[in-house]
Amino acid sequence: MEEMCRDRAGLFNVAFYKLWTCAMCYSYLFRNEMELQSTGGIGLVSINGSVFPPGTRLYPHIDNDTTMNMVCETLDDYDCYRWTSCCENAMACCDRQRSMANYSGPGKYCPRTWDGFGCFDDTQASDASYIKCPEYIDQANPMADATKQCTSNGTWYLNPLTRKEWTNYTGCVVIDNFKVFFHVGLICNIISIIFLVPACVIFLYYRQLRMQQRIKLHICLFSSFVLTCVVMILWDVLVFNDRLEKTATPRYSIMHQDPHGCKFLMILTRYAVSTTYVWMFLEGFHLHRLIVKAFKVPKSLLIYHIIGWGFSVIPIIGYTAVRITRNDKSCWVYHAGGYEWIVYFPNLACIVANLFFLGNILRILMTQLQSHPNEPSNYRRALKATFILVPLFGLQLFLIIYRPPSSWSGSFAFEVLGKIVANSQGAIVAIIFCFLNGEVHTHLKGVIPTRFRRKPHRSELGRTNSVSTQYTMESTRPPSMRAKVADDKHSYIPLNTLVDDMHVSNGQQGSPIVRNKK
Repeated sequence: MEEMCRDRAGLFNVAFYKLWTCAMCYSYLFRNEMELQSTGGIGLVSINGSVFPPGTRLYPHIDNDTTMNMVCETLDDYDCYRWTSCCENAMACCDRQRSMANYSGPGKYCPRTWDGFGCFDDTQASDASYIKCPEYIDQANPMADATKQCTSNGTWYLNPLTRKEWTNYTGCVVIDNFKVFFHVGLICNIISIIFLVPACVIFLYYRQLRMQQRIKLHICLFSSFVLTCVVMILWDVLVFNDRLEKTATPRYSIMHQDPHGCKFLMILTRYAVSTTYVWMFLEGFHLHRLIVKAFKVPKSLLIYHIIGWGFSVIPIIGYTAVRITRNDKSCWVYHAGGYEWIVYFPNLACIVANLFFLGNILRILMTQLQSHPNEPSNYRRALKATFILVPLFGLQLFLIIYRPPSSWSGSFAFEVLGKIVANSQGAIVAIIFCFLNGEVHTHLKGVIPTRFRRKPHRSELGRTNSVSTQYTMESTRPPSMRAKVADDKHSYIPLNTLVDDMHVSNGQQGSPIVRNKK
């Protein structure tokens, strides 16, 4: 007796089943959005002829590598993986059906079957069968369940409109989760812009601020954050939200239509994000250089500007060329596999370098403070001065650099946390290095009416009158340099926005510690 396997369309012999299910996987996954389309039979036909001449018919077979590769020429790597995974699971379901004993008979059990996406075993009448959502369904949550209902007469539930067996996969893709991601990202980006733009205006308005090298670097970093926030908002509103609103009719979404402007916006997004990593690296490099090289301040920041705005162009051009060569679709949203490292590696290298800079800065500070073991407050100030640099160097991104599998129960909360950490960095840096900056407070006092100024508390009268962002390490300089450096307005280490709690009368004016400087 010939072995048979069941699909929701009926019982087929194994050879026909392989051809049928592979063609249906392509049709169900891509909904006739790709070049090849199913005509209701076992083959796929080329429609628009971008890869194959119109009318070309292919018969995909899981055991035939040639035809499988030909079909994959119409897909990117990610979609090819999804489709081939569906074909493999369909064949595994056939093997499972043949290996199991026969069920008790019609009317008592619904028959084991492949429904186009998943494999269901014999199910008792009036009962439901559950499987985990297949990962090859786009944006599916593998932790959720797909449900197939067996009716009281021992037949699978039929869709009233199509009169075909139907499985409930609606719980596999939770659109509400993606709407949460959209709103969280949008709010964080808007808040960042609200803080970043005034910070840049303040830095540029006051000449005493904008002439300082560290402020020039801050302005460039803040500008890169603004650029990133703006393009991310444009992407989320024009592309991502459009896809969410057209879930029922994806072929009408911008992502499916795949215009050149959409691809350009994706590349601009990649460039903007990369520039923020480079500018964070330059902030770390500049500070590390000042400390290690005895406060030798560079005469010009031209090379910084060239690297900060120009370096990211190189990997982005390479990445764009790969995407064009691969003929990727859907606004280049889907993962390009190993080619993503063209962009990822420079960004990761910037963060790793900043981690080294921070560690070495901390080591130098601790070394200098060892000569004063009886001053624990100095250690606290040094640690605070160092770790306040974490958001400036972008080291908090290490918390979200690894993306856990979607099958993890906490994946949704982790994705929300990642959105907040990544998209709110600009606001945090602007608050710390501008709005909490004592130097900025000093300049702003001239525009704040006297009646709105807070009177100093008695306990604050002995403290310095401004929260300075200019710190030096007296002991790291040779004695012959100290007088010279004292007159150089650019020779300080900007461990920003730390409150120097030292009292003028505490008798430590000569201590080689991180010191407030007006």
